[in-house]
Amino acid sequence: MARLGSLRNLTELIGETKIKNMKRTKILETVNHFPKEFDLDELLERLIFMDKVEKGLKQVETGKTLSQAEVESHFKKKWRK
Repeated sequence: MARLGSLRNLTELIGETKIKNMKRTKILETVNHFPKEFDLDELLERLIFMDKVEKGLKQVETGKTLSQAEVESHFKKKWRK
């Protein structure tokens, strides 16, 4: 379990993940929702999940989506190999 004071290494841990552009305020909000003692892996999983959801929402906003038929076609081709 990690204590809030031991989060100095959080920046290093986040740097090792695929989170690149999450705002500090979003990270601090997430940390503040955790109990005083928590598992850093759980925090990282939550941050990664939030990052992926935000990226997905941006893709929807910019029209970078696929239809159900396009997804099915892609995977049918992939699974036939």
